[in-house]
Amino acid sequence: MASISSTTSFPFKIILGSSSPARREILADMGYEFTVMSADIDEKAIRKDKPEELVKALAEVKAEAIKLKLHDDCGSDSDQTTLLITSDQVMVSKGVIPERPRSAEEAREFIKGHSDDRAFAVNFVLVTNLSTGATKGGWDIPEIKFQNIPDEFIGRVVKQGEMTCVAGGLKLTHPSPSVLPFIKELVGTADSVRGLPREPTERLIRESLEAKAELLDLVGVGFKARSERQGRELFLKLGYSHEVQFTAPPAVRVFCFKPNIICCTGIDKDRVHQFAGAVRSCKPPEVYKGKGVLYIDEFIKLKPGKKQKK
Repeated sequence: MASISSTTSFPFKIILGSSSPARREILADMGYEFTVMSADIDEKAIRKDKPEELVKALAEVKAEAIKLKLHDDCGSDSDQTTLLITSDQVMVSKGVIPERPRSAEEAREFIKGHSDDRAFAVNFVLVTNLSTGATKGGWDIPEIKFQNIPDEFIGRVVKQGEMTCVAGGLKLTHPSPSVLPFIKELVGTADSVRGLPREPTERLIRESLEAKAELLDLVGVGFKARSERQGRELFLKLGYSHEVQFTAPPAVRVFCFKPNIICCTGIDKDRVHQFAGAVRSCKPPEVYKGKGVLYIDEFIKLKPGKKQKK
């Protein structure tokens, strides 16, 4: 296994503007260190006709509230780049945004309405670079298709109460009793249903830091690449008897746009270039057929093959 390691931590700070345990778990699993701050806003005071507009407005208001808290904090560190991540999610069923049920009977009706139907989890993630003031945001909307939800299960859920204390009356991430056995299909990702979609969040972080990127091209029959662990591991098939594995250093991520296209990205240009160079060096392009790992804009002047004697 090839590895480029460093004891240096991330050259930026992250503040997660959410008290959600699920969002904290997802961001930690993405490999980031962060602190948590709560916006403490009155979400019911903000209303929009469209769910996409509502979650965007709520994420923006949360960011402004936390920025105000940080401004009042005289001990805040302004020398290091700091990113603030805020997000919001609403469930949409039958074209409307159900509020939190006000009674057990209303909760029962809400859950029954999901049975043999579908719902959408509308997410908006906002990343604010507190050092520059720049913001990057985007939506992610997974679709949840339910099969029949039995009355017996609905009765247990309503009696327990913990699963019905959210808008729409059904907390999809509750461990027990779990609604997951009654989800027929999920068009999207589980982390997005939980409130913090990984891939859009990772992309917004990179964009907020004006991340540098280098692209590599695998040229050769059967040459393939894949990335795992949210861009922290790279595996290459390059004609050897074994896969070549790389571990990305801190502040660098690696993704595969296609099986033969590798993107090395991060906020530290030197680290990105070093990592891309290490990947290229495991199979440098040969000069007769051009097979190997090349930079996307690299030109190899091929040499003519030796002519066979007649």
